Amino acid sequence: WYNYPYQALTTDLYYYYIVQLGFYCSLMFSQFTDIKRKDFLIMFIHHLAAIGLISFSYVNNMMRVGSLVLCLHDSSDSFLEAAKLANYAKYQRICDSLFFLFGFVFVAT
Repeated sequence: WYNYPYQALTTDLYYYYIVQLGFYCSLMFSQFTDIKRKDFLIMFIHHLAAIGLISFSYVNNMMRVGSLVLCLHDSSDSFLEAAKLANYAKYQRICDSLFFLFGFVFVAT
């Protein structure tokens, strides 16, 4: 928190924030053209909350903490996506193992 709120914004952090914001916006809008799933409303609210939190941390110059939160949550996403793929391919044991791994990494981080 040294020198907050006058912390310098690096170019790398700025682009990381813009890419993350664009990613969540694209996920939110692509839901309307994708196959309707039973978690549509929950995911829509999740994407709105993510966009709101990213925007709020940017406006309040809390990008250092925001980037840490984004990195921690992104570290578990690959396991969740792999579990979804295993579920669609009907590999239930692999799906369960990957989802357990996702849960462990999500809670641990």
